[in-house]
Amino acid sequence: MKKIGTGDCRQGMLWSVYDDCITVKRREFLSDLDIGEDWVMPLPAAESRPFAFAEHAKRLRAPEFPAGARPEVTEMNAKNRGGKSSDGKEKIASEKKPSFKVTVPTVVPNDKARLFSLEFTATTADGKSQTKLVLPEGFNHSLKHKKAQSRQVCYFRKDELGAGDVTFTVTPMNCSSR
Repeated sequence: MKKIGTGDCRQGMLWSVYDDCITVKRREFLSDLDIGEDWVMPLPAAESRPFAFAEHAKRLRAPEFPAGARPEVTEMNAKNRGGKSSDGKEKIASEKKPSFKVTVPTVVPNDKARLFSLEFTATTADGKSQTKLVLPEGFNHSLKHKKAQSRQVCYFRKDELGAGDVTFTVTPMNCSSR
């Protein structure tokens, strides 16, 4: 996977307090765009706690790809990043290996179904499967920002998959999926 740049985003909230409510405007300051619709909290505080995670999750929908969208699969030689083993003792060399590059279109932008991650799954004819969770480019930006509207990519090395034909599925997930 390529490294995701996160240094070009500065998020914050602007709070306005009124007699009957508090309004929270969620902003991405560098692009000067809203992150989503404003939150309005009634005063005095409601007992139902409308912004508790469990209550918020009930109102969210699952993100979706555009109708008829399918993953685009390309065979190629992909290079790993290399690095160190988990214990830090062994150096892992960077090398190119035969791979599949799986590309999917942008998820349909929707404040009620915001994309948090993508689950890429490769299933081979022998029944083995490999799943990878990918944090999408632009995850921390407004839905209107160009990074949040970019195609997403995941790589599968052929030597990490089972035998036979491979079927790829991609599931977009929001923050409450799983």
